[in-house]
Amino acid sequence: NLVIYGLKPSSYAEAASSATSTDPIPASGSTSSGAVSNPTVADRVVQFCNNDLGLAVAVNEINFAYRITSGRGNRFGSEDTAPIVVRFVSQSVRDKVYGTRFSLKHIPTLRRVFINEHLIKEHADIYKVARDKLKAKKIASTWSRQGLIYYKLTANPTN
Repeated sequence: NLVIYGLKPSSYAEAASSATSTDPIPASGSTSSGAVSNPTVADRVVQFCNNDLGLAVAVNEINFAYRITSGRGNRFGSEDTAPIVVRFVSQSVRDKVYGTRFSLKHIPTLRRVFINEHLIKEHADIYKVARDKLKAKKIASTWSRQGLIYYKLTANPTN
């Protein structure tokens, strides 16, 4: 899964639907119980991929997409800018989208949009420790790939 931070809704309909739903919504528009759901978050991801990233992604290539919100308020700002968790049907499409994350900083309108891997809690905790060691200059770099955490040691590690 990928998490897209800072992506604003493209319409009022998506802003209204994301403020009321915290459950994963299949991109096909129907839930496992057969109820029809609002697919506008998936549509926004497709629009972002096609128009802003220059990739050809169709809505049927998204397994599900939903905004991360909590009942106690959104720590990411307003609920309509809450991060989007998206799972693609194909690993190759996911890798194409994930591979464009470094080019976002060169597009003025997308400088505050970030694409990251959605890590399980244990890996997120390990990644946080690695980032803290990076800030303390105890390691040279750290990154995640396919949900695994990697780091590179400095030439002269200190503790």
